[in-house]
Amino acid sequence: MTVSVKPLHSLISDTFAATEVDEFLLRFKLDDVYTFIFEEIVSSHTGRSGNEMTVLLDAETAINTNILIKLGHSAHIYVCGSSTNGQATFPQQTQRIDNAPIESHERFLIIITTTTSYMVMQAPPPQDINDLGGRPGFWSFHHESIVEIADLLTASISLEVPAQHTDDSDYPVSSNVMNVLSHLGNFIENQQQNAIVLKNDFSLILEIVKSLSVRRSAHEILYLFVEKIATTVQTDRCSVVRIWEGEDEGHVLASHEDASVNNMVIDLNKYPEIKNTLETSQRTLINDIEKDPIVSDVSEQLCKMGVTAILLVPIVLFDPKVGTFLLRMFRKGGTFTQREVEFCQIVSETAANAIERADLFETIQKSNRSLERLATTDALTGLYNRRYLIEHLEDEITRAVRYKIPIACLLIDIDDFKLVNDTFGHLEGDEVLRDVSKRTLDSVRGTDIVARYGGEELIILLPQTNIDGAMNHANRLLQTISGKHYGGLPDDFVVTVSIGISLHESNDSITADEFIKKADLALYEAKRAGKNRLVVHHD
Repeated sequence: MTVSVKPLHSLISDTFAATEVDEFLLRFKLDDVYTFIFEEIVSSHTGRSGNEMTVLLDAETAINTNILIKLGHSAHIYVCGSSTNGQATFPQQTQRIDNAPIESHERFLIIITTTTSYMVMQAPPPQDINDLGGRPGFWSFHHESIVEIADLLTASISLEVPAQHTDDSDYPVSSNVMNVLSHLGNFIENQQQNAIVLKNDFSLILEIVKSLSVRRSAHEILYLFVEKIATTVQTDRCSVVRIWEGEDEGHVLASHEDASVNNMVIDLNKYPEIKNTLETSQRTLINDIEKDPIVSDVSEQLCKMGVTAILLVPIVLFDPKVGTFLLRMFRKGGTFTQREVEFCQIVSETAANAIERADLFETIQKSNRSLERLATTDALTGLYNRRYLIEHLEDEITRAVRYKIPIACLLIDIDDFKLVNDTFGHLEGDEVLRDVSKRTLDSVRGTDIVARYGGEELIILLPQTNIDGAMNHANRLLQTISGKHYGGLPDDFVVTVSIGISLHESNDSITADEFIKKADLALYEAKRAGKNRLVVHHD
């Protein structure tokens, strides 16, 4: 007989196809299926009389498993192909077939007895690294085909095969074969069910993570996170708690029951399960509230609430920038299954980056806004400062010239402010300045800009305002400021202001300094004319 040059997996396919018994060849692509069938075959033949059994297997399987010990030293054993371990030793009755037609990564086992024949084989891994389907494999119990394949593997020697004891002309299927088939059917069914559940879980996880990737506020992301988990796992409460290291308080950042919950403070002494997760850095699962020692101090209260199970899963642990985020859930009636726990664990780990990034982004945004306010705001009055005014005044003037629209500037100075400071003190003077600033700010439109120009001087920038509009605004402001009492001052002490107005309505360009200078000249005239009045600068 000529030794075939085809690899084993090709020989198997061709043999079953040629003899038209392809229905007896079970194909699979799951590594777990190969392992299961292999172990079932070995288990069902362990301890049998070796004289009634012929075993063929590849060298790597013979070396790396204890199969030869389990199947007995008196069986007819044929080890096919070479191994990476050249020093390997086998039982004395073992025959080596180094030239057998198998590839280096092919794994197989053939057992032929007087009543049954089995073959299980796994092909080499796919060459395409993107092929995630697993290694293809075959399994069969068809005696004639298995013997033919065994003959092809051992073509260079004489193969000893025990005779089949059967009176039935049709192919016999022994109780042993049916037992393996039954177990295999259950195994594959469970694998398929688990695969479906796993696929659904991963789809849900991807859906959750995808929804978190949309730019939202940190609270919106956290609420969406707990809402989707609560819907999936069917829990009575699902929330995210943040804890800063060294603090005895936690902050509930989101709860699926109430979208308005945000930064609610809780006492960690009342939540021992949270403390346990912080101490162990591991998830905490409590499925027996009455007996679990972790919640022994609060079990009575939890039972009164109807809580039967609690689950804590870390999202982010001990990050100095964002703190610790924990997913906390409880259920009233029933426990958390292993699948639910693993789902929450995976989705928390997967979403951690999005949650952490959202919180950091919001924190940075708040910090930036705070820094921007500090850089552009006057600390005493809360108005914009001179720097902000000049930057925006240049833009407004450019816009006014381009579109031929008027723009007005009101320069305001508190009359006799030095007298207020000298008579009532600088603290009282500051209060007067703050009060005048507030009244001025309350008088303007949303498009107007109010800034502290320096000392007791304020500026109002009025875009798209002509001379009549500017004068009307200034007159109202004179009445608003002088017509009300100022808290720390005597009732008969009247605070007034003088206002200088500049207006630009031409197509000629003008700088911010020139525009303010005109208002300053008008203010000087108002002071000289007796104060508590407005003056318009005329070119």
